[in-house]
Amino acid sequence: MVSNNLSMKKITLISLLLVGTIANTYAQDNTPKPQTSKPCAKFYLGPSIGLNNESGLFGLNFELPINQVSVGAGFGISTWGTKAFGEVKYFFKPCHTGWAVGLGLTHNTGLSQTQMSMETTNSTPGKETVTVDTKAQTNAFFAGYRFWNLGRSKHRVYLELGWSMPFSAPQYTITTGQTLVSTDDKTLKVLAPGGLIIGFGFSFGL
Repeated sequence: MVSNNLSMKKITLISLLLVGTIANTYAQDNTPKPQTSKPCAKFYLGPSIGLNNESGLFGLNFELPINQVSVGAGFGISTWGTKAFGEVKYFFKPCHTGWAVGLGLTHNTGLSQTQMSMETTNSTPGKETVTVDTKAQTNAFFAGYRFWNLGRSKHRVYLELGWSMPFSAPQYTITTGQTLVSTDDKTLKVLAPGGLIIGFGFSFGL
């Protein structure tokens, strides 16, 4: 009888040890592993190009990341004078990559004493040289972005698609006194900022 009791105690003790070992092993396997990822960039800068691009036909952009938001600004050249912008973006993934959406304002300074060859209402057929002053213009815009990291670096390339809306209709003055025909009037206004945005850019992550 005593022998049977000792055997039962041994079996019970061994069973408890096995259960404890299995439970401990399971807990260790399910402990979250530390993440080893490269640090995010603290600042971005780089060139961009495009149609109605925030910083013009060609410009320089700056971007300061703050968690999954970033604050950006930049300047460049455009068909309506020098262009500058300010923008806030929201990124759907950490480290400012993947998809993002942005809202901002652009300001074009306009052009002064620019000579163009255009058709006027004068009796002389064909085009003639006119001198144009285009007025400053401010727009609001919204856009969607797709960013890709270049390999394991912090540098990125991106594509942008959006829409730009002027606060007022584009205005210009023909300082040489002629009046443009309606088709050339529309052509000149097409050069003003506003409408579809298509952009491409590169940013160095620092």
